[in-house]
Amino acid sequence: MPDEFLDGLDPVERGNMWARALGAARPGSSRLAVCVESAEDPVGFAIVGPVRGTEASGSGLGELYAINLDPDVWGLGLGRDLLAAATAELSRLGFTEAVLWVATSNSRARRFYEVAGWHPDGAERIDDSLGPAIDEVRYRRSLFTPTS
Repeated sequence: MPDEFLDGLDPVERGNMWARALGAARPGSSRLAVCVESAEDPVGFAIVGPVRGTEASGSGLGELYAINLDPDVWGLGLGRDLLAAATAELSRLGFTEAVLWVATSNSRARRFYEVAGWHPDGAERIDDSLGPAIDEVRYRRSLFTPTS
């Protein structure tokens, strides 16, 4: 998101918005948090559940709606652990395949997802649901790992 947009956000208002969003019941979805230590404040979260939009009806497709990690803890492996936990949770919820959307220009995040086995599937969109319009590309991965 553009710095001008982020700089204009009211932290109290956004905190309240996230508290409502994370506290709202979403059938078939899960919220995950990761902490540096159990006594520390959470430094990241992920939200997963059934795919949204036109593919939702009976598709068996899950979606990683959001994953965020405090940049102060980047490079410690927590993002990888959180993504692995989110992927495992999608599988636990019964999905055999999952998608996520990422900003087309976010090369760091795209590399992160690709290393974890996610791949662009050709779908693109412009998302303006949170403010400024953002070009996004969809990533997909299988959640089924065959046993040998």
